[in-house]
Amino acid sequence: QRLARTHPRQYEYCMGGGQWVDNPAYDESASEYDGEWKNDMFNGEGKLFFEDGGRYEGAWKDDMKHGYGKLTNSYGNITGYFYRDEYLGMPFDTYIDIDSTLTDELKEWGFKNEPDSLPADFSVGMSLSMEKIATLSLWFEIAEHFYFGFSAGLNVNPPTHGKNGAFVWDAVPHDVYLEGEYVWTIYTVEAGVKWNKLSLGGGAGIGFRRKYQNCKANDNTMDYGSIKYGDAYHSTYSADDSFVYRVYARYPVYIKNRPKALAYLGYGNSEGLFIGLGLAF
Repeated sequence: QRLARTHPRQYEYCMGGGQWVDNPAYDESASEYDGEWKNDMFNGEGKLFFEDGGRYEGAWKDDMKHGYGKLTNSYGNITGYFYRDEYLGMPFDTYIDIDSTLTDELKEWGFKNEPDSLPADFSVGMSLSMEKIATLSLWFEIAEHFYFGFSAGLNVNPPTHGKNGAFVWDAVPHDVYLEGEYVWTIYTVEAGVKWNKLSLGGGAGIGFRRKYQNCKANDNTMDYGSIKYGDAYHSTYSADDSFVYRVYARYPVYIKNRPKALAYLGYGNSEGLFIGLGLAF
């Protein structure tokens, strides 16, 4: 009777079959609560042991699981945040519905509203560099803030001139006037991170190089075959492969809260500066 007058909620909990462990006469077959009380309700930190062997240990508010806690039952256990008895999870993998109010408590725990824009599943882009390398890129979104992809580039304007000649190097000594190397194709594996809409990415891979020899038919006594006197011709040969890298910033264009296009600007050691446009799906 004294308990009923001073702590009616605790008295009701006891009479209903529940126990709190400070009661020396509690029934071990009933559920048990060991924790903090306020206003005759579970408030603060506490543990509730269920009759089936399960338990909840964590934060309470007005008799409801509310805050960070761990719930264990015959199905396993879950750890994370609860809100008025509803399990939310962790802030890094759970959004609050965009139409729901984000309370101060939820903000304090680190939760955010569902973004008003959804990420793309994958995107494709085409860039052109100062070195005339056209690169096709394919990116896949693997998490909210991360993506990975692949790129393949081709030199669309190699520094060769004229027809592809079949002459051996130095076969016509007076015709040779220029030689050098250039990157023919590049292949990279890429990854990036996103902050809000802006994303920064980069890739590394291999570049296949070629040697070239630009010539001009200067010997009017030479039989050049299909090449006429005065024409330019060239020969190319494989050269050593090289390490290539590229870094860039991407920015999406949103239509109806989804990214539909993107623009990007970057630099590569074999490409120089490059600019690209793409589509998101």
